[in-house]
Amino acid sequence: MNALSREQWGGLSTFAETLGVPVSTIQDRVQHLENTGVITGYIPRLNYEAFGFDVTAIFELCVAVNALTEITSRLREKQRLMTIYRVTGDYDFVAVGRYESPTEMNEQVHAFVTNPDIKRTNANVVFETIREFEPMKFE
Repeated sequence: MNALSREQWGGLSTFAETLGVPVSTIQDRVQHLENTGVITGYIPRLNYEAFGFDVTAIFELCVAVNALTEITSRLREKQRLMTIYRVTGDYDFVAVGRYESPTEMNEQVHAFVTNPDIKRTNANVVFETIREFEPMKFE
């Protein structure tokens, strides 16, 4: 799993050569991991800043109990929200969004604070990303 999650993926043959096993072995194992849902897809790692999305915001939302399902649906529709978690604690949701400007992010904050189903909102702006989308190492 550690080798699979590294950046230097060069295809099955490169992977097999690195590990010193036949390509068919790697192909069978990867297919098994895909079939059992361990590997759920392959996506590129994008540099969102290169696309102009320089502002990252982390939102915490406290939602009225009777509106959890509705707010969940609405959050899923927000294209700028890249990650949405349903959490325990003082808030019901934590969401991470990417924005082109502080003004665009502020529009999202305004939409949250004016929504009567959202009882409390906390917004944090990321000023430095230390680590993001790094694969977890397996022991």
